[in-house]
Amino acid sequence: MIAHNQDGLKRTVSDKRFGDTRHPSNGIKFIGFTGEALLDVLLDAVEIYYHGRRLNYVDDKGRPRKQRYSDLSFNAFHTDHRWLRLLRDYIDMYATVLGAQLPCHLDTVRLIAEMASACDENLCSAVLRKGIRMVEAADYLTEALSCEIPSVRSAAGQTLVRLDHMLRDEGRLDIEGRLRHAAESPNKTMSGAAVCYIARLLKQKKNL
Repeated sequence: MIAHNQDGLKRTVSDKRFGDTRHPSNGIKFIGFTGEALLDVLLDAVEIYYHGRRLNYVDDKGRPRKQRYSDLSFNAFHTDHRWLRLLRDYIDMYATVLGAQLPCHLDTVRLIAEMASACDENLCSAVLRKGIRMVEAADYLTEALSCEIPSVRSAAGQTLVRLDHMLRDEGRLDIEGRLRHAAESPNKTMSGAAVCYIARLLKQKKNL
């Protein structure tokens, strides 16, 4: 993956030679709007593909730095490039610049609404459509147990119990562990809600 180091490409393509540390390197970048700059990075890519090294970057001894094509390819396929993820970051940034405060747990409420309208078989797809992973969804829902709005706490807890029922056999999420951790929170609202939904979760397991 070759990209110019600008705008959204800074966030989706990672090249540690440009100081990117948010994700492992999944491509190579260049700067300069010239044909020569593009040719240089293309030759760099060819060198990586055939010889596992970079032409444009050398180590302390002046030798081309090693860079395996297989590593870049693996990282590219395991990096979430969806613009939905970046959009959420931009919304937070603009809200900060404007001094505006977004409603508490706004993303979680939207997630709950999306998941509520999905059948069990499409639950994971509903989460992915919101631009987040299942682990993040479980974390957001657990955090929402601290919400001062009772209906939000209730919807979040019920959704966690539903997730546990759907994914228990896959071992992908430890919903009960998250709830037990939340039950120890100094936030009384969160701990009280967590205790309530632990009881519901255990009752559900007992009835299976």
